[in-house]
Amino acid sequence: METVEKVLGLDRERYEGWNGRHFHEKLREEHGIELSYSWVSCALQTAGLLGKRKRGRVHRRERERRPMRGMLLPVDGSPRDWIPGLGWQPDLIALQDDAANEVYEAFLCEEEGTKAILSGLRSVIVESRSGAVRRRRAIAGAAPFGMTLEPIRKFVCGSQPK
Repeated sequence: METVEKVLGLDRERYEGWNGRHFHEKLREEHGIELSYSWVSCALQTAGLLGKRKRGRVHRRERERRPMRGMLLPVDGSPRDWIPGLGWQPDLIALQDDAANEVYEAFLCEEEGTKAILSGLRSVIVESRSGAVRRRRAIAGAAPFGMTLEPIRKFVCGSQPK
């Protein structure tokens, strides 16, 4: 009980406003009081002299989905034993719409990489160019898919229609 009163008295009189970590260090260095940090912080919190620690920021903040279909196409690749007995583990590459959570393209390849991703993106763009994707979107009442992919279409397919 004597130790508790001494620690609380020092915090009130000499170290008011210090954070718990620095106060604990001073107790050890200048006053020779060898108590654990947990004990000291618990005693100070119980007496109302030290607030509880704030939680850190959220590691992954959930973001809002894109408002238009075709505006964002996240690509994911995952290696697994998709076909048992094949002898190797292919990567499944999937391109899906962020707004509708709809898979536009999915295929197996040897390894996820730029070539595989651009190949999948090209398939999506060519399909949208042929009207298959655009027709599906028109039925759903959404904005034209090709409108948001036009800059990418020019980059991947070239500016000339094929």
